[in-house]
Amino acid sequence: MIADRRIMRLGYRPIAHTELCVIFTWLRRASIVHFLMTDVRRGARTGDEKPVNTTWRPYADNDHGGGEWKMRQSIGAMAVIRYEQADQTCWLTQWNKRWHGFHLVGGHKLPDESYYDCVVREICEELGLEVDRDFVVSEVPLSQVSYVAQSRSAGVETLYSVEVFDTKLLAGAKPKVDANRNNRWVTDSEVRQQCCDDGMSISPTMRLLLEQSGLLARS
Repeated sequence: MIADRRIMRLGYRPIAHTELCVIFTWLRRASIVHFLMTDVRRGARTGDEKPVNTTWRPYADNDHGGGEWKMRQSIGAMAVIRYEQADQTCWLTQWNKRWHGFHLVGGHKLPDESYYDCVVREICEELGLEVDRDFVVSEVPLSQVSYVAQSRSAGVETLYSVEVFDTKLLAGAKPKVDANRNNRWVTDSEVRQQCCDDGMSISPTMRLLLEQSGLLARS
């Protein structure tokens, strides 16, 4: 009782159990973000090009969490466009200004559209092509990949859910794609190195999606 009176006299009070839970939740969140950001800084290249999603992990059932903290989610679709040249596969990528790196063509899914409609729309918007005239997309996805990584744009740990679709360019479409300097064909070795031969960055997520789709052997 004497100790309690001293505490009250000094203007302090015991911390309630609910307050401890809230404090623990925010400390846990801060430690995760600090850990991920440390790994991103550790793996970053010198210069302006910085890898994105350098740290990722598979999605776990308990990632949806409980209580006050709910993980940010990002849902989208990506197109795998490729051709064979000199006994090696070349993959179509496009420069992403926000990520400062090349990545597969694709983007976020709108609430009222399917994954298939999403990837078709993204190809039309990003490459300026017309479906069935310039390209065709497989109606069945190659894979559906879920993983957790640090979002560069939002700055928080994010649960990503992506469907990957095999896409084929039709006659006359490749010259249109090649005319845009933001588009680039990259090789398997460049994807694994996460870097083009001229030093430009390739998103580590591209390697993850290709490996999870069974299109790139894991080294």
